[in-house]
Amino acid sequence: MIIDNYANVPLGIRNHEHVKVLTPASNPVWVDKNLSVLLVRLWQAGMETLYSCEGSELDAAYIYFVSFEDLKMFDSAVKSTGVEYGCDEGSPIVRFDIKDIDKLEAVFS
Repeated sequence: MIIDNYANVPLGIRNHEHVKVLTPASNPVWVDKNLSVLLVRLWQAGMETLYSCEGSELDAAYIYFVSFEDLKMFDSAVKSTGVEYGCDEGSPIVRFDIKDIDKLEAVFS
């Protein structure tokens, strides 16, 4: 659930627009606007995340999961969809093209 929408508040490393959303524990957190729906859907599916970035035309978007179990849940849901993504060796991080955010949202709808 998006509860606030302010352009560039707070400012992070990148100047992305952020929105405040509620975690499953009803804690408000700021996330990149273009990842907000996907993150909420991942949380609703039982996956926990630590960090994320919506990326840019030059950089991949990424989601850093709390555990490899969360990453495995993501992988199981996405691997047969045709969406290309990569994982960082030794870390529960998944990277994907920003053009695939909508496709990933649909996977977890």
